[in-house]
Amino acid sequence: MELEQRRLLPIYIMRLTKEIKGSVKFEKVNFCYPSRPEIKVARNLNIIAREGESIALVGASGCGKSTVVQLLERFYVPNSGVIQDIQV
Repeated sequence: MELEQRRLLPIYIMRLTKEIKGSVKFEKVNFCYPSRPEIKVARNLNIIAREGESIALVGASGCGKSTVVQLLERFYVPNSGVIQDIQV
C-alpha cells in the first residue's frame, strides 16, 4: 500500500507592529450563547490583565476559554457585566 503524501501548510507567527498599551478588565461578566440560553458559560467572571502582563486561560475542554476570547473580540456581547479593553 502506498501512502499519500501531503504538504503541510506553513505556520505563521503573528507579530505586532506596535506595542499594545493598556489593560483588559472583565468585571462581573455573565454570558449564555443565544442558541443555548439555559446554559451559563460565564458566571460572575472577573479578570484583569494589566499592561505588560501575560495571562493564561487554562481548563478542561468546554469550560469557556475560547468564549472569553470571543467576548473580548466582541463576537458576542455579555448578558451582564462590563468588559473594558484597549481603545483603538
